[in-house]
Amino acid sequence: MSVLRYAKYPFLRGAAAFVSEQVDLQLKELGKEEFKPVVRRAKQRVMQALKQRRVVTESRELVDYVSEVLSFPTAVAMVSAINDDRLRSVYSLSEAKAAYESLKDEDPKTLLAISRELGIRAKPSAGPARDFDLDFEDYLLHAARFHQPRWKLVNRKLDRGMVQVTQRELARILQEAIQRRVYEKTTVPLSVEDLPESVSLEVGELRENWEKIKRSFGAREAVKDDETNRPPCVKRMLERLSKGEHLSHPERFALTTYLSNSGHAVEEILGLYSSSPDFNAARTEYQVRHLAGEMGSRTRYKPPKCSTMKTQGICPGGDDVCQRIRHPLQYPAAKLGGKGG
Repeated sequence: MSVLRYAKYPFLRGAAAFVSEQVDLQLKELGKEEFKPVVRRAKQRVMQALKQRRVVTESRELVDYVSEVLSFPTAVAMVSAINDDRLRSVYSLSEAKAAYESLKDEDPKTLLAISRELGIRAKPSAGPARDFDLDFEDYLLHAARFHQPRWKLVNRKLDRGMVQVTQRELARILQEAIQRRVYEKTTVPLSVEDLPESVSLEVGELRENWEKIKRSFGAREAVKDDETNRPPCVKRMLERLSKGEHLSHPERFALTTYLSNSGHAVEEILGLYSSSPDFNAARTEYQVRHLAGEMGSRTRYKPPKCSTMKTQGICPGGDDVCQRIRHPLQYPAAKLGGKGG
């Protein structure tokens, strides 16, 4: 695999082998002048994960392949040193999302090579379509958390133990496996004292930023969104979508921003809208990515306050939990016993 691909997919074992061949890097050496660009890019990776929820690699970063590849294990070390499980989840998902953006348009041969390394058995499908056959057990293992109807096995083409998937779907499944791999890497015990002073200072700044972000989001960052703790307004909109009903523009904005701010991937949100009677894949993807902060100004939009949603006719009346909150994002924590404010 080429050096450029290791820069795009630094979680691969080959990337680590490439780095060890090029540089004999030890943690204590990260404080040296020559590694400043590596540390700077590593910190940027983590900050992008915190603020944009996706690591973004610009073309200029790919000019220095070695530094780009090195920045990944350095960022992993920084996250490990902060030692926060929620941060591990955010960072690993952000790296996995970045990989997905490349994998969905990747050369099929490379895509299958990455699949093999991640332990996912896949092969090209017979026929003119650029699809893949995925091992039945691997499909069940990795697609289990996808709730959209299209992922249900009854809606898939199954032949001799293989499930047919598109390239985007295979890339989405690989995203799950990549997130697990990156998360595991961040669980390796590491103390700030193991890092050179200059890097420890950067870790300290990252920790401060993370604490600020957690405070600004409130308790919702510690509560996973699921079907049991969603506010009535969100439940109603999702029910209407599942029935193929049309949602107004304010409803789409409210639902998309709620799900985006609750940790749901763009692909998951797009799947929910696919049953809408006026679904336009390209337009919807653009709108969802824009609201999720992955396009344009890179600003992640937040859903309206409860008072605004009442004015817009989105609030169905609420329940006892709604009486204790002012914003739908506060609902999960309030329902589970948090203060909600």
